[in-house]
Amino acid sequence: KTITVNVQGDTIPELDETFTVTVSSATNGAVITTATATGTIRNDDLPACSYRVERLNSDGYEGHRHTFNIIRSCNTSVAGRVRFATSSGTATSGSDFIAYSAIRDFAPGQDEQIVYVDSRTDNIHEGMERFNVSISKINNADTITTASTFGQIFNIHPEQASNGVIAIESMGGKIYQSQRGDDKRIYTRSSPNGKEATQISGWTAWHDAGGETDVAPALAALNNRLYQSHRGLDNKVYTRSTTDGENWTPWHQTEGTTKSSPSIAALGDRMYQSIRGDDNKIYTRFSTNGTDWSPWRSSGNGTTVNSPALASLNGRLYQSHTGYDTKIYTRSSFDGITWSDWSSSQQGETFSSPSLEAASGKLYQSHRGTDNRIYTRSSTDGINWTSWQGGLTNDGITWTDPKSSFTYFAPSLAELGGRLYLTHRGIDNKIYTQLTASSGNWTRARLPEEGGLQKVFLGKKSGVDQHVLFRVIQGPDFVRDTNTVFVIHGWNGKADDFNEFASAIKESSFFGHVQVITVDWVAAKTGVPNLKGASNWIDGMGELISNQVNSWGISPSRINIAGHSLGAYVAYEVAERLDGINILYAMNPASSTAYGYNIWQVNFSKYSNWSSAFWNNGITDSQFWTYTADESFEIKLGWTNNPDIGHGSAKRVLTNILLNRGVARDFINRSCPPRLHFEGEIEADRNFIPTKFRCRN
Repeated sequence: KTITVNVQGDTIPELDETFTVTVSSATNGAVITTATATGTIRNDDLPACSYRVERLNSDGYEGHRHTFNIIRSCNTSVAGRVRFATSSGTATSGSDFIAYSAIRDFAPGQDEQIVYVDSRTDNIHEGMERFNVSISKINNADTITTASTFGQIFNIHPEQASNGVIAIESMGGKIYQSQRGDDKRIYTRSSPNGKEATQISGWTAWHDAGGETDVAPALAALNNRLYQSHRGLDNKVYTRSTTDGENWTPWHQTEGTTKSSPSIAALGDRMYQSIRGDDNKIYTRFSTNGTDWSPWRSSGNGTTVNSPALASLNGRLYQSHTGYDTKIYTRSSFDGITWSDWSSSQQGETFSSPSLEAASGKLYQSHRGTDNRIYTRSSTDGINWTSWQGGLTNDGITWTDPKSSFTYFAPSLAELGGRLYLTHRGIDNKIYTQLTASSGNWTRARLPEEGGLQKVFLGKKSGVDQHVLFRVIQGPDFVRDTNTVFVIHGWNGKADDFNEFASAIKESSFFGHVQVITVDWVAAKTGVPNLKGASNWIDGMGELISNQVNSWGISPSRINIAGHSLGAYVAYEVAERLDGINILYAMNPASSTAYGYNIWQVNFSKYSNWSSAFWNNGITDSQFWTYTADESFEIKLGWTNNPDIGHGSAKRVLTNILLNRGVARDFINRSCPPRLHFEGEIEADRNFIPTKFRCRN
């Protein structure tokens, strides 16, 4: 039986209401299995309200609780409701932030409601990412005036972003650097580079003279003394000074706390110090001796979650900071008390602190871009700036080595002898320094001091770092624009397997004075178990290596590449992307790529002034593709028919030829009949020493 309950309508806006129906006293032996039921009276009298969603504390670093505000406008003496939901943008729901979707009820009298979205932390270095939030109406009479907005997730927390900064300053003809060590101790070193230096070198050992910090220290020079400041583990600011970088005065601490690194700069006979206060406002004070300080003063409306920067030029003190909007703001003062208004060019964004330095009558500013590359610009007044230069460029004026100028931390600037020095921590955690030459152009950024080794980080796969290693063989620890031979191994090889071959190139008179760089892509192929998987990396390696060559500023006409097995196809990809190189050597090019790479596009002679190819057998080597080179040679090993031994024969035979063993001169001085393509044979003994060479008809 159906029971009808009539609802008494009204015009009162209210939330949905419920009532209960109960049955009892069954007759004729009937049994009541469900005695009660609930009915819902849907409210149809909600007033028409307008809703909007706004960003509140919506930007933050990984692990931040991002907050948004839902605001309604109407007769708020009654209840209301709206639906809230998140969605992926460049940030991915689930992995970068916790998805949230819910109906948000407004109680009578409530016109605003805070909603929280939590971001997650990870170990992946990446730029700023965004997620989206939106609201939608439930009551058809309502309107939505602002339906969506976004939150931003920054990669590194401000404290983490500053603990890797390298402070740099000049005094007495030397360049000084300070850093926070992994043990939180403060370390300083110097280099005796004078006015005519073209490469920064001759560093002293890192010197620990006490002090502990969670973030980077700061350096500045005044009256032939080097001052150093840092934020202590108690968040207080400490300062000391030295005349030689090793013997320091005791640390002196005064009032004031900060969550970031302090900054210091000299103007006239005063040392100025700036910090980010606990309220994120910028505070400044000064001292004539580093011990007795004026009170902290804050002026203007600038706020930041990073350290401010200081520098002086033409009797004015300049101060820069990164705003909440990731833009860079700058102002100036004659005394550190009365400041001009903050100005921003609206160009250039960073998640880190900017850096400032004066050199040759200009104010220079540098920052880590949101792409983790380094950018620099200059100004004569702190208001009108040149355009940002750097990043992935190769114009001989700005950064010419963007891979070594990749960084997750802010760069630092200093001036010595009219030259501007820029230093930063690379993505390999090593310290790089670059300076302008007397012409005003930037020199190459130096490679780390470990045998010319440079690591290019690609990311993580299954928790394992993936990277490519470039190593300069028997040379300085930096890359020059000179005749260069790159040596690239194959799938099951590694760069160390080619050290003897690379050294032979370096020592041989055949190439003359040449720079030799081995490329190790073993760690790039981490987790690749088969030929097809490794072949999938060929295009990517070609792109990466060619970008690296461009970033070093080496002319393609000076590039020679020797690639083995799959590395021969990597060499082809590099040559194609550079639109032509000098010489390409294809050593035992692989007979198959298992459809992981389009081998049919290969023509070894197409993108080089000359090309030579070498093969041994038709099982592991591709005789067919060697014929696309200007010349090809069969290596004949009469003492074995093992294809695996034969597949490594070109490297060994060429090593002996370069070392002038056996009939090496017959090969080097060959004069085969000129034609579109010619062939030859090289016979070798058990030690892979060439015993016979002949041209084929």
